[in-house]
Amino acid sequence: MRLSDTRHETQLLDQLTLFLRQRVRDQVGTADVGGTEGRLAELRTLRQLQLGQAEARTHPERRGSVIARFRRLALVHRRHADFDASWVIGSPDTVVTDALELLVEHERLDLAAAATLLTSYAEEHRTDLVEVAARLVALHRPAGRSTDEAALRPA
Repeated sequence: MRLSDTRHETQLLDQLTLFLRQRVRDQVGTADVGGTEGRLAELRTLRQLQLGQAEARTHPERRGSVIARFRRLALVHRRHADFDASWVIGSPDTVVTDALELLVEHERLDLAAAATLLTSYAEEHRTDLVEVAARLVALHRPAGRSTDEAALRPA
């Protein structure tokens, strides 16, 4: 991995962590209404952030997987003013489907072979299947095409 890629991933991870911690702080005031369940949800989110940061530091090869998990956590807050549209990777099903279609179309593989290839690559690199699919889709995205605003709308 190039140094610029590492820096970009580190910056993205820091941005997502900061955004998610701020959202947890925002919810502290509303946790009084949610009681114990609200507080437990906050603690779980903070723990996920701590574990993810630790995993990314100790295992740099897993940084992409941590970023994918944090992106999914951030999607819950996609209507917030501080949410960055570049964090949207699409729903996990959509991203994986798009990646499979690309493999079938461009590599002339059948669907079963494409699924096996994608899964084995994710396992071999110890990363999240959705992150592998998102990278593949991003590589084949035409230049200049930005994130679709419709993807930000709730389903």
